Amino acid sequence: MEKKLPETLGALLKGVELRGRSVRLMFQDEARFGRLARPRRCWAPLPWRPVMLNGYERQFVYVYGAVSPLEGDLDWMLCGEMNTARMGEFLGQVSRAHPDEFIVMVVDGASSHKAKDLRVPDNIRLLPLPPYAPELNPQEHVWDELREKEFPNRVFNHLNAVIAQLGAGLPRLAEDHNRVRTLTAWPWIVSLNLTACQNYYVVMQLSGGDFMRWKWFLLAAAFFYATAAWAGEALSPYTGQEKREIKSLSKAEIDGYISGDGMGFAKTAELNRYPGPRHVLDLADQLQLSGEQRKRTQAIFESMKSQATSLGKQLVDKEQLLDSRFAEGTISDAELEQLVTEISVIQGKLRAVHLRAHLAQRVVLTPDQIRQYGALRGYEQPEADDPHAAH
Repeated sequence: MEKKLPETLGALLKGVELRGRSVRLMFQDEARFGRLARPRRCWAPLPWRPVMLNGYERQFVYVYGAVSPLEGDLDWMLCGEMNTARMGEFLGQVSRAHPDEFIVMVVDGASSHKAKDLRVPDNIRLLPLPPYAPELNPQEHVWDELREKEFPNRVFNHLNAVIAQLGAGLPRLAEDHNRVRTLTAWPWIVSLNLTACQNYYVVMQLSGGDFMRWKWFLLAAAFFYATAAWAGEALSPYTGQEKREIKSLSKAEIDGYISGDGMGFAKTAELNRYPGPRHVLDLADQLQLSGEQRKRTQAIFESMKSQATSLGKQLVDKEQLLDSRFAEGTISDAELEQLVTEISVIQGKLRAVHLRAHLAQRVVLTPDQIRQYGALRGYEQPEADDPHAAH
């Protein structure tokens, strides 16, 4: 591995659109939370001995998390399962949250992290941890903090109460950047923000087994940071995008349009208490949808997906035609006006499709389900009188 390290790093960085952008180092992990209680020590006045309830129900919900130790940021996503598709959704969420940065995301060896059909956005590269080394992942400390502060000696009557607690606790932790930084900005991680030579010096100070275990991981991360530093501010943030098939669209955007994904078109509705059918279906159990509600939601989703896929393909085709005309040097002012107008019309129709789906979905749900949806998605904290917040 030592002899092949430069070649491996060179291959990993080949074609990466890194120049002109800062690099964000993130550590990713998944965790499950549920009704299985975890008794912990607690204070009680002498001579009393505290009596704690215990829970044995094996019902769980899952959280994807990625921490940025240097910035003290925490990105997270709540879901009902862990698989390749959900990992892809989380990577897309992180990519959209940091669109102007190149992200090096450290992950463990889970099968969903290296699946062939995992969709990794253009501005993210995954860097594997050494095998059997969870202690090198500071995201593990985030989970410990969340369990200690939000779930100590608590027994929940139903899974919705667990979800509501996560919906309140995760935003609370994510907003406390100093606490996140204190938990995760370990000295050796902070040292990676130095130059390549300084990072090499830090690595060499590690001794024995620590050095042998960490050196390739630290050198790889340091290489990313050094490359970003050498790029310089004079280069265009578009550098590297000239290699795209369609210059104005990344591969992730092309795939998103063709697949009928939301692409942020319905954000106005989503953030104003108009739930989206796709996420309602994902949270069907937590929202306690009736059979009729599931049926109507599925119909709304399928209609939206069909229309969005058709319009998305049309938009990609028009963008490709516009790109080819500029590449050939044959585009006229009249054709430019026509193509741009057609693209704008398709974008408007596409946005309307997604917004109408949210509009139709709101009618299907009860006010309580809409409030619960907001809590599950992390947009708001559960109200004090919300029965789902009880435990």
